[in-house]
Amino acid sequence: MALTNQTSNLRIDMDSKDFRLSERAQLKFDADLETLRRAVACFPKAELKVELSKPSYYRVRTSLILPSRTLFTADDDRELHPAWERCVRKLLGKVQALKDVLSNKPTYSKEAEGTLHDVRPAMGPDIDELNSAIAELDYLAFRRAMSVYEEAVEQRVGRWAQRYPVVEQKLGNGLAISELVEEVFLNAFERFEHRPAALRLGDWLESLIDPSVKALIDHPDLEKENLSYIESAKEIEDSATGRRR
Repeated sequence: MALTNQTSNLRIDMDSKDFRLSERAQLKFDADLETLRRAVACFPKAELKVELSKPSYYRVRTSLILPSRTLFTADDDRELHPAWERCVRKLLGKVQALKDVLSNKPTYSKEAEGTLHDVRPAMGPDIDELNSAIAELDYLAFRRAMSVYEEAVEQRVGRWAQRYPVVEQKLGNGLAISELVEEVFLNAFERFEHRPAALRLGDWLESLIDPSVKALIDHPDLEKENLSYIESAKEIEDSATGRRR
């Protein structure tokens, strides 16, 4: 099943396995892709494959195939459209980061220092910067503002991964803590507007660690491929600043 608007360079192939998407829903899904279409307009070709299913709740899986690599997102929800919106927002963040890497621009830098064992920053994040980054769908700006949490998240993720023998065995052998940390921040970006208002930001980030680790367990090859471009961006930044890793 193809969505209605196939006029841009973004080709879309949607497969609905367990139910039929109504024409009205197709139009709504199609409208949600306008920002993504603009984001990939610089690529000579782009193809978005979407899988929709409903084993017990709605499941959305997307693969954005670009000339340099394929970007993957996934989400589940009791309602179809929220899961779809989160997948699209996460794709936008990944496209932004990929374009930045391909342009050889430095991405984000570490600003947090210290060794706190819970998710508390060495300095508070700039909330205005965070809100602006979310409003502009700018993952890189969001990541820079959230970098004050990086050291703390890294330590929590390391301990959390010990709960999963399959993850712990792979650490240092094809899987890096930095990949798990990046997955947490990607999930934070796509869910930031829907975070509980009463929950401290650090506590909310900690609540994202478990689903982020599980995402890498469920889709290790796809998710690791998506995270590789961010690791490349770090290497570019380290090279530009002379930082040794």
